[in-house]
Amino acid sequence: MKSIRLYSCAAVFAALSSAACTPTSGKPAAEAKAGTPQAAAATATPSLTDSLVARADRGRIEGSADAKVWLVIVSDFQCPYCKQSHDSTFEQIRKEYVRTGKIKVAYVNFPLNSHQNAW
Repeated sequence: MKSIRLYSCAAVFAALSSAACTPTSGKPAAEAKAGTPQAAAATATPSLTDSLVARADRGRIEGSADAKVWLVIVSDFQCPYCKQSHDSTFEQIRKEYVRTGKIKVAYVNFPLNSHQNAW
């Protein structure tokens, strides 16, 4: 049963990774020409290191900064099934992959409509 859950987690991770690694355009943002809307947007965006987002990220990301693989867990804090999945698999993932420096884990809260405090 544990191996089925682990394989399911790996399959979801692989699907999300392949979608996240797909290029969105032919040119990187660094190659945007001056005066174009892309260049203006790039210069108008504040640095992550100066924002609250960077501070919040430190609270939801676990693992080595040198890890080349991310596991992004999208879950609901109040969902009993999400809790069951977390309780039965996350410690093993943490022990075998996060603490060994193989992966970084990020948690994204995704409130479901199944409880009154979701939205």
